[in-house]
Amino acid sequence: MIDGIRQIKISQAQHKWKDSYFAVLKEFFELSKKARIWELLPKYLLDSVVIMFVAFFLIIMKISYPDKIMAILPVVGTFSYAFLRIMPSMSSLGILRITIMETMPTLEVLYKTLNEKTDNISDGRKRLTEFKNGIYFKNVSFSYQNGVDVLKGVDFFFERGKVTALVGASGSGKTTVANLMVRLFVPGSGAIFVDETNLEDCQLSYWLKRVGFVTQDTFIFNGTVADNINFGFSEKNDTGKIEEVSRIANAHSFIIDLPNGYATIVGDKGMRLSGGQRQRIAIARALYRSPAVLILDEATSSLDNFSEKLIQDAINRLSKDYTIIIIAHRLSTVVNTNKIIVLDKGYVVEEGNHQNLMGKKGFYWNLYNTQEHFAKERSSTNGKS
Repeated sequence: MIDGIRQIKISQAQHKWKDSYFAVLKEFFELSKKARIWELLPKYLLDSVVIMFVAFFLIIMKISYPDKIMAILPVVGTFSYAFLRIMPSMSSLGILRITIMETMPTLEVLYKTLNEKTDNISDGRKRLTEFKNGIYFKNVSFSYQNGVDVLKGVDFFFERGKVTALVGASGSGKTTVANLMVRLFVPGSGAIFVDETNLEDCQLSYWLKRVGFVTQDTFIFNGTVADNINFGFSEKNDTGKIEEVSRIANAHSFIIDLPNGYATIVGDKGMRLSGGQRQRIAIARALYRSPAVLILDEATSSLDNFSEKLIQDAINRLSKDYTIIIIAHRLSTVVNTNKIIVLDKGYVVEEGNHQNLMGKKGFYWNLYNTQEHFAKERSSTNGKS
C-alpha cells in the first residue's frame, strides 16, 4: 500500500486499502487472543479438574464408607500431593504443544525454502582486466520457465568504442540480451564471449565493475543526490567526479537548483524528483564507476526531447572510450548509432546503420515509418488542441 501510495491517492482508494489493512489486523488480533487463551487454559483447567476430582472422590468415600473415611484420608492426601507436584510439568507440556503449533507455519516455510531446488549461476575464475575488441553472441538461445525461446540462435557483435542499438517490437528479446550480458541469466545454448573469453569463465565481480547498466525502472533510495550517484561504489563521495558525470548526464543543471544541491534528500524512491530527473541521476550513477561497457535499457524514455538530445550528444562523445549498447523502442534515439541490430520474435532479422537499413526498405524501414507516422499524428493533434 505504501509503495503504491501515489496511485492509491489518485484513484481515491484510501478507504478501501485502509479497511483491508484493519481487517487483516483484526484477524491477527483474534488469532493472537485465541493463542493466548489456549496457552493459559491447560494450567488452570488442569488445576480445576484435579481439585474437583479429589473433592468428588472424598464425597463418594464419605457416603460409601463413613466409618473408614479417616483411614482413607492419608492415602488421598498423598496422591493429591503427588498430583500437585506433577501438575506444573503437565501444564508445561500443554504450553509447549501450543508453542510448537505456533511455530509450525514458520518452520514449514523455512524447510521449503532450504530444500527448494534453485539454479545458482556459478562464478568463473578468470579476472577480466582488459577489454580490447568487443562482446560476441555466438548461436545464443534462451528461454524462461515457460520453455518458449525468447532468443533463438542469435549471432551478433558489440564492437568496442562503438554505439550499437538493439531495436524491435516488445517481446522481441532486447532486454533479455542485456540481462544475459550482466549474467542475471545464462544462455540455454550457445555462448557469450568478451574478446576471446567465455563470459561464464569470468569472475562476475570483475566483469560487473566494467559494466554500467541503466534500466527503464530506476532505483532511487531515500538519501542525498550525491549518495544516489555514488551508490556505494566508493566509501567516500568524490565530489568532483560526481559533478563531472552529472554534467555528462545533463543532471547538473537541475541538481544545483535543488534546495541543498547535491546534498538534497530526494525522498523514498526519489519521490521529490520527476521521472526524467530520476533517469538522469541513474545515468550519472552508471558513468560514475567509469565502465568499459555502458548499457542503456530504454534509459531515455522518460526524458523530454531537449534532454534526450543532450544525452545523445554525451553518448556520441563517450563512444571513443566506451562500448555503448542502447536498447530502444523509440527509433528516433538510435538514428546516429554506428550499428543497429533488429530483433523480431527472438531472431536477428536485420543489421546495419540507419541509412543502410532504410535503404533496404525491410523490417526496420517499416517500423521506423510507422513510428514517424504516429509521431506526426500526435504532433498534429496536439497543435490543433
